[in-house]
Amino acid sequence: MKGIHETSSLLRTAFFIVAGALILLSTLFSNKLAGDLAKEERKKIELWAEAVRLLTTDLQEGVEMDYTLNFKVMEGNTNIPVILVDSNGTILETNNLKSAAKGDSLDMAEEAARIMGKKQFIEVKISDDYTQYVYYDDSSLLRKLIYFPFVQLMVMFIFLLVTVFALNASRKSEQNRVWVGLSKETAHQLGTPISSLLAWVELLKLKDVDEQLIKEIDKDTHRLKTIAERFSKIGSKPSLTPVEL
Repeated sequence: MKGIHETSSLLRTAFFIVAGALILLSTLFSNKLAGDLAKEERKKIELWAEAVRLLTTDLQEGVEMDYTLNFKVMEGNTNIPVILVDSNGTILETNNLKSAAKGDSLDMAEEAARIMGKKQFIEVKISDDYTQYVYYDDSSLLRKLIYFPFVQLMVMFIFLLVTVFALNASRKSEQNRVWVGLSKETAHQLGTPISSLLAWVELLKLKDVDEQLIKEIDKDTHRLKTIAERFSKIGSKPSLTPVEL
C-alpha cells in the first residue's frame, strides 16, 4: 500500500511539473509572437508614414506624378488604428478608429486622446520647418495575442484546481475502499471465534457452572457479535425500514 501511495504521489508531482513547463513554454512562445507582431506592425506604420511624407511633400512642392502606390500603401492598413497630427497637435487624418464607425465626435476625441497618450508615434519630417506625427495603437489581433497568455494561465489554473480536487477525491475514495476492505476482513476473521464462543456458552449452560458467570460471558460474546456485524456492514448500502411516526 505504501508503494502505491508513493507511486501516486510521484505521478501527481510529475503531472504538475509537466503542466508548469507547458504553461511556461506556451507563455514564452505567446510573448515572442506578440513581440514579433508588434515589430511587424511598427514596420507597417513606418511604411505608411513614409507614403504620407512623400505624398505631402510632392503636393506641397507641386510635383505631378502617379500617387497610386502611395494611396495603395495608405489604404493597405486595415487593422492598425492611426492618427496623423501636425506639430500643433491638430488631427489631420485618422484611420481604423473604432469610434469612427459610430460617427460620435466625442468618442473619437476620447479614442484619439487615448492613442496619443500612449506616446507611440513616428515622426514624419515634411520639411525643415514642418513636421507631422503618426500616432498608432496595437491592432485587435496584437491585443488578443498580448492578453492570450493571461487567459491561458487562468484556464490552466482552473484546470489544475479541478485536477487537484479530482486527485484528492480519488485518493479519499481509495482510502475509503481500503478501510471498508479491512473492516469486512476484520468482521470475517472475528466471525469464527465468536461462533465458537457462543457454542461454548451453550455448552456451559448444560454444565454445573455459576449462572451469573455464564450470563456475563454470554453478554460479552453477543457484544462482540454485534461489533463484528457492524464492521461487516461498513461500506454497505443501508437498508431503510419504514416506521410509524
